[in-house]
Amino acid sequence: MRQKLINIHIPKTAGTTLRATLAECVQRAHDGKYRVLGIDPHNDGGSPFEGLKLEARRRLPEIKNPGLQVMSGHYRYRDIAEVIADHRDHVSLVTFVRDPMWRTISDYHYCISDRHPTRDHFVGMYPQFGDYLKSAYETSKQLEYLRPFEGASVSQTVENAVANIDFVGVTEHFDDDVRTLLSAAGIAYVSRDPFNVHPDRSELERTYEKYHDQMQEALEYELDLYRAILEYRDQSAWPHRTVS
Repeated sequence: MRQKLINIHIPKTAGTTLRATLAECVQRAHDGKYRVLGIDPHNDGGSPFEGLKLEARRRLPEIKNPGLQVMSGHYRYRDIAEVIADHRDHVSLVTFVRDPMWRTISDYHYCISDRHPTRDHFVGMYPQFGDYLKSAYETSKQLEYLRPFEGASVSQTVENAVANIDFVGVTEHFDDDVRTLLSAAGIAYVSRDPFNVHPDRSELERTYEKYHDQMQEALEYELDLYRAILEYRDQSAWPHRTVS
């Protein structure tokens, strides 16, 4: 694992907790010399993904500083791969995936909460969770973030992840997987409390029980992706590049 990490932060996969954990562990290891960059969209009036790509391109030179440097953002693989194409030998791509049923529920409940900056617009589009499940984009979000090109199948996406993403962790195994990731980068792991956890677990469980069958159908491709990644994880497919 190279000491220049770029995290593809898929929403509601513990990416904020990962960023904070990396920041704390890096600071402890290097006495605050190195840092984790959280990249938000560049405000150019375009799409969020295009803005993220522009901002990542602008900030990329900063990770060339000595030691472990990390960039993290809501990138799609195909966007960030384009940005780092000329630097691929010097950076490692990492990401985490999560059980699609719980990730989708968590995403929806976050977006209807007061913590979400465009809550009112979101609720207008998806007043009920069942409405949310009718959105092809929202029900394939992990696949969409990891696709190597628009319209790539699940098998093409998994094959690309194994070949070109240096570490794919699983949110349900967060502590173990972050420890493995940091160990591969030569950093000791220190756990911390998670961020953005829904305050009422029972509310999420009620949604799960009510929409279980509908989710199984709507999230078919997401579930296929998740199961395939779990299989590769069990085969120790990641991390598959050495520290440099």
